[in-house]
Amino acid sequence: MFESIVFSNWGNAIPMKLTDDQGKFFKKKRERLNQIWSWLGYAILAAFAVFAVFFFFRYPLLANPFHTFAEIQANNIDDGTLVMLAGLCPIMILALGFHIFFFLIICQNCQIQERKLLKIIKTLNS
Repeated sequence: MFESIVFSNWGNAIPMKLTDDQGKFFKKKRERLNQIWSWLGYAILAAFAVFAVFFFFRYPLLANPFHTFAEIQANNIDDGTLVMLAGLCPIMILALGFHIFFFLIICQNCQIQERKLLKIIKTLNS
């Protein structure tokens, strides 16, 4: 049991011999982290979604390109901030938001895969 768990070191597989106590500790630690992430991941995704909606409506010049372009057409933006703000801010904020969102989705999927692997380990050990 737990004799040939393979750890990765930046792409290099390192086989490690673990005693039963070390293997049990490793398994318990991974199960605990998996349980914490199962609710924490969804909480982070929900908080990020709330933040994105809040930011979209509270600071529309920074996060809402449609509002920014409407303000440009109405001539309500100073010339000094027009070039930088109108072109770059909405696009960069939205791109950053999408990258964070997809990163969190990938983290959540990794947690789901690890939960499946822990179930497999549990069934093999019993």
